[in-house]
Amino acid sequence: MQCLTPDQCSQWLHARSIFESPDDHRDVSQTSFCIAFAPPKEGSRLTAFTRWLFEAFGEFPGGLVVFTDWGLYRPDEMAVMESLRRGHGEQRRLIDAPGHLFEATEKDEAIGHCYLAVIFHWTAYLYLASGAVTLLFWEGDLIDVWNPSKTMSPAIEEVVRKFELPVAARGDG
Repeated sequence: MQCLTPDQCSQWLHARSIFESPDDHRDVSQTSFCIAFAPPKEGSRLTAFTRWLFEAFGEFPGGLVVFTDWGLYRPDEMAVMESLRRGHGEQRRLIDAPGHLFEATEKDEAIGHCYLAVIFHWTAYLYLASGAVTLLFWEGDLIDVWNPSKTMSPAIEEVVRKFELPVAARGDG
């Protein structure tokens, strides 16, 4: 894992033609499949769900997890995040380097960072390096999924059905 500044995150996304904040781009949501649903509330179901969601992606191509809001964080939550970052030699504060770049071999760490976002009620994007899927974990309440090519839509919807998650919105472009 490598931590990135906001500018480095933008450069990484731009190099892959990935929209940085699809929830802010109405044209993106109108031309791609989007589904929003509530995550599981129980910790064990949440971790299992996140693993299944990553399996729906197929081979993990690597990805970028960018934390955008941690307004409800507690010191113990930040201690966990700082410890994970220090384990990779990162000394900067989360606000200074909110991006977490994972290689294809670091799938398990990427999964862990995603469910920490939900458990801590933080907001974070997950961008797959392939550009095939972008997820927004929103304050532990919702998960938005954008799939520009619509190829993963059935696999993602199957995971949502398997975990019996309430769908808040669904759209096709």
